[in-house]
Amino acid sequence: MPEHEQRLLARMKNRRLLYGPLLLELLRGLSLERLPLQDACNLTTADVSAFVPVLAEPLPKAVVLSNVAMLDDAALSCLLGRVAPTLEVLDTSSASEKLCGRSLEEFASAMPVLSQLRMVDNFQLSSSAIEAVAQGCSDTLKLVNLNGCRKLGNEAVASLAACRHLEHLGLRGLWKLETGPLTCVLEACSQLQSLDLTFCSRVWGPDVFRAAAGHSQELSELLVSGVGGVDDEAVLSLALSTAGAAMRHLAIGRCDITAQALKAIRRNCPRLRRLDISDCHEVAESSVMDLVMEMPSLRVLQTKHCRLLSVQMQLYLAQLLAGRSLGYEEQPAGGKATAVGAAGSLAARPGAEPADCGAASSSSSHGAAAGASAGAAPSSSSCSPTVPSSSSTTLPSGSSSSAPSPRGGGSTGTGAEAESEPAAQGADEGEGRPEQEAPRAEAAAPAAPSGAARPGPATPRVVPGHREASTSGPW
Repeated sequence: MPEHEQRLLARMKNRRLLYGPLLLELLRGLSLERLPLQDACNLTTADVSAFVPVLAEPLPKAVVLSNVAMLDDAALSCLLGRVAPTLEVLDTSSASEKLCGRSLEEFASAMPVLSQLRMVDNFQLSSSAIEAVAQGCSDTLKLVNLNGCRKLGNEAVASLAACRHLEHLGLRGLWKLETGPLTCVLEACSQLQSLDLTFCSRVWGPDVFRAAAGHSQELSELLVSGVGGVDDEAVLSLALSTAGAAMRHLAIGRCDITAQALKAIRRNCPRLRRLDISDCHEVAESSVMDLVMEMPSLRVLQTKHCRLLSVQMQLYLAQLLAGRSLGYEEQPAGGKATAVGAAGSLAARPGAEPADCGAASSSSSHGAAAGASAGAAPSSSSCSPTVPSSSSTTLPSGSSSSAPSPRGGGSTGTGAEAESEPAAQGADEGEGRPEQEAPRAEAAAPAAPSGAARPGPATPRVVPGHREASTSGPW
């Protein structure tokens, strides 16, 4: 029964039902490693204070309270009072504006194993709460995501320099942040792997690049779109560093870069997979194409609102990178492409169907006819059509074998006769009569006696270069 309740809690689609007696009965005596209460928009402080005492041990290690519109410090304090000793992950993203962080200040020293703190878009979060968490969890914190916490300033970011094991730091949209505290964090946290500074307008980009190049040896993700001062020289300093060689995701949108910066990236960042150059209006199509073609590891390229890039070029780049991500660009080792309709590829395929031979017969028949007109017999092929014996019958003696065709002029012959006729005509050129005189010769031929027996059908024997003694045409 507890397993059924646990699956029901994790897979419930209508998260608005997670409140009141229903939530209390679901969590009663339930032992969870992760408490998923995201999107429970009707959850109140009274509900939290009701279900916390009924949680069974071992207590949850991860508490997810994102998009809980009525979450405040009172509810968070009630929850942390029970799960703080075992808590490793805390997510309160997009919580109520009533959450100011007083609960974090109260229990900061009681969370000895907290490693991940996500508080995205907590607009009223105070700097003192972050300072308390950074001081109390300095030995364990590895991820801090404060994107959109607009009230935070230099003091909160500077306190994170005490977290020596910090690996991921998100500071998107902190418009009060300046360059000095951020440089201190980069110098202290040598294990930093990702840094998000998007739209931190007061941060000076070249100083950040120099600090990252000199101290962050494991930095693989750097997002600095909208940061001031990022130009070709700053990008070059980053690309030539150890961090540039290990970079996998770089965002330098809304920056004053040109083809020189892209050239430095494609030559010195071989592991780059994602690049954002949106709103970079000095980037030309030729430099972008060189970047894509010379970087086989690149999978995502964002070029929105680049004035020098046409829509057709952006669509082409999107298709090219999408095919590269799906592996269509890579050819198998030793593989040969087969061109449909090429005679060479059809002949090279073993075990081809007879239908394939019919596709190439139109081109090979002209070659056979040309060879026959020169006096050479056409070579037989396994794809030649089989002519029934009944179609090669002849008329009785005295009648013409070259009767006029319905269209007028041409003789109607079988497959064997059609292949042998050019050779016979080439042998006695100048002596034979043209095909237009065949009807006249047929009219002048004597009629067979009425009482004579009509001979049966016989297969004609055609000898190249031999002309039969008949006045009814060349045959």
